[in-house]
Amino acid sequence: MVQTATTTRAFPNSAEGPDVNRDFIGVGAANALAGFIGAFPVDASPPSTTVVAEAGCRSQLAGLVSAAAALGVLLFAGRAFAHTPSAALAGVLLFVAARLVQVNVMGDVWMRSRAEFVLILATAFAILALPIEGGVFIGVLLSALHGLWTTTRAETIEFERIPGTSIWWPRDKDAKGELVPGVRVIAPQAPLSFLNAYNFRRAIERVVSDDTPTRLIVIEANAMAEIDYTGASVLAGLIRELRGQGVDLALARLESLRAQHSFERLGLLALIGRDHVFRSVEEAVDALAPSRAP
Repeated sequence: MVQTATTTRAFPNSAEGPDVNRDFIGVGAANALAGFIGAFPVDASPPSTTVVAEAGCRSQLAGLVSAAAALGVLLFAGRAFAHTPSAALAGVLLFVAARLVQVNVMGDVWMRSRAEFVLILATAFAILALPIEGGVFIGVLLSALHGLWTTTRAETIEFERIPGTSIWWPRDKDAKGELVPGVRVIAPQAPLSFLNAYNFRRAIERVVSDDTPTRLIVIEANAMAEIDYTGASVLAGLIRELRGQGVDLALARLESLRAQHSFERLGLLALIGRDHVFRSVEEAVDALAPSRAP
């Protein structure tokens, strides 16, 4: 599967880009047929794909021609190919490697993200030092751990209103924003899950416990693409705790449909109250700010 995905991405066959899922279906069907007739498992072939792509082939007819050529060699030219030097195969593989290893992309990664460049080096070393299956597994595992680390490191930030507008934006030390008395606008920067839910709770508690009196917390949820059971439990407990202290809580810009369904399924919308869910921060502040209450 890894080799198929790599080949598909290295040689996109249309202007729409690679469609890995479609190729997985094709390879899966081919392997099902291979199982019935006792053939070898198959996948996308980097050497064959490279040769075909460099030859300028653009349709599935190339695969049929290759299959016919392989059958012809098997039937009529097997003895001749027995004398082909191993260096010829090595040359083909080096040609393929030069196409698959994109040094310019690696250089761009180095300039933009040193952590991801380290992942590239670690994966390459693992593939060289270990059997390829183990090396690929380590590369996938390191990438997954990097994604988890990124999620856990996502900070909860505070928003301020840009003077003279209704736009609420992350606090900027170089530009003084406006605050509404008694209102704090807080924004998680990642989906709320077991990885970061308690950090989010602590961030809200720090806001409430500082010297500025707070009567309304507005959660700007644009970046909250999903929420899991732990995140929902932590948020529910936080809402009850805040309301017990006389602090109201509203939700703004929950744009992710998946997050909306999760809030509904996990009972958060009922707990927050649909009259406390808004399409914008300014709308929430206008409706619920203590200084504007009737």
